[in-house]
Amino acid sequence: MQSAILFNERKEDINKYLDFLLDSINNKTISNEISHIMKANGYLMLYNLIESTFTEIINDIHTALKNERNLNIDKLKPSLAKKACSLTDREYLKSYGKDGYRNINSVIFNSWLNNYEKLVSNEKNPLFSGNIDGKIIREIGDIYGFNHKTLDREDNAMYVILGIKKARNSLAHGKESFLSHGKQKSIDSLKKEKELTINYLEELLNEIAKYIKNKLYLKTQSR
Repeated sequence: MQSAILFNERKEDINKYLDFLLDSINNKTISNEISHIMKANGYLMLYNLIESTFTEIINDIHTALKNERNLNIDKLKPSLAKKACSLTDREYLKSYGKDGYRNINSVIFNSWLNNYEKLVSNEKNPLFSGNIDGKIIREIGDIYGFNHKTLDREDNAMYVILGIKKARNSLAHGKESFLSHGKQKSIDSLKKEKELTINYLEELLNEIAKYIKNKLYLKTQSR
C-alpha cells in the first residue's frame, strides 16, 4: 500500500530528527532556546505524519474500489454508500442524465470517486483538512467500516493525537511561539508521544491491509 510506504518514509524522517536533537542536547552542541524550538517543530512533523498517512490510507481504499470489477454504489456498506452519495459531483451526474441514467448506481459511484480525487488534488479534502484527530479517525472508520480500535492503547493514542493536533494548530496559526511551546515539553515526553503515535499508525495500517484484502467496504451479501 502507498500509505505504508509513505508512513515508513515519514517515520524515518522523524526518527532521524529526534535522534539528532537528543544527541545535540546531550552533547550541548545547541543552546536551550534552539532545543526548545526544535522540540516544538517535532510536533509539526508528527502532525504531518498523521495527516499524510491517513490521507494516503483513504487513497488506498479508493484505489481498491476503482480496481474492483462491476462495483457500484448499491454494493457498498450502507454507511459508505450514504457518504458517497453526499459527495457526488452534481455536474458529473448531469452529464450522464442525457443518456437516461442507464446505470445510476455506477454513475453515482464513479462520480463520488472522481469528485473526491479532484477535491484532494486541489487541497480541499472533503473528509478532513488540517484538523485530523482521534474523533475524525473514529468517524471516518465508522463510515468506511474499518477497525480503528487498535489494541489497548487506542484511548491513550487518541489523547496524544488530539494534543498533537492542538499543538500544530497553535504553532501554524501563530497563537504560540515555537520557543514557548518547546519550553513546556521535555525531549522524553516528545519521544513517548512519537512512539505512541507511530505504534498506533502501524496498527491502523495493518487493519487497513486486512480491510482491503477482505473487501470489508462491501455489503456482507456482496462479498
